[in-house]
Amino acid sequence: GERSDASVADVWFKSRIAKVIEDVTGHMDEYQFSLAAERAYDFLWHELADWYVEINKFQSNPALVRHGLETALKLLHPFVPFVTEAIWQELYPDQLLMMAEWPKAHGTDRDAAAEEQFSAVQDIVTQIRNIRAHYKIPYTKQFTVYATTDTSTEVTHIIEQLCKVKLAHHTAPSGHTTDIINPSYHFTVSLGDLIDVAAERKRLEKELAQLDKYIANQERKLGNKEFTDKAPVEIVEKEQANLGQKKAERTHLEEALEKLG
Repeated sequence: GERSDASVADVWFKSRIAKVIEDVTGHMDEYQFSLAAERAYDFLWHELADWYVEINKFQSNPALVRHGLETALKLLHPFVPFVTEAIWQELYPDQLLMMAEWPKAHGTDRDAAAEEQFSAVQDIVTQIRNIRAHYKIPYTKQFTVYATTDTSTEVTHIIEQLCKVKLAHHTAPSGHTTDIINPSYHFTVSLGDLIDVAAERKRLEKELAQLDKYIANQERKLGNKEFTDKAPVEIVEKEQANLGQKKAERTHLEEALEKLG
């Protein structure tokens, strides 16, 4: 049964179910089987498993989880029939998946505003997780994220649960901070509480020195006409791309250093 008090996550997920049915059906109609399989797989792993199942650990709607799983199994059945049939039998021992109807997309379930809102939340969650990974903050350590934009009770709850953080709706204390920003939200993390700023600065400066050395060598190599004339074009292009990537890394490092003050 459907819940009447549909949450932001529920509305987003129903919209994504309708979208994946549209996409996979469209690819199948155009005989684009590889694209159809990729899209169904992407839905199963990156929308159902990575996000909706994780949210259901603290905000439960088992009927919609089941509906999402059933849809994924039906869409994937043409590509991995034995696996999907075996899983279906666990759900419905007296029914065959191969006899089930192909899912139909309900256009009324599509909700662009909910998708946009949830996408902004996903981006914030990813950015907070990246900060945790970048500064090697243990997953068990809860820290405070300061919100300078309004967030609904539900969005606050999702961010707190998925990131193991506490949201505070006031300005961050002055000092070493890093910002988490997208068009919908603006949060700040106070780094002084979480890391040894001096040690982190030292680590970044060491990385920057190594990167500068590498970039200088690479520029010298690509500035050598003998190398660029004689080496195969794809090798030269690969080296140029590599240099571009290292320069981008250098910019990120400089920004990280700047944030440390």
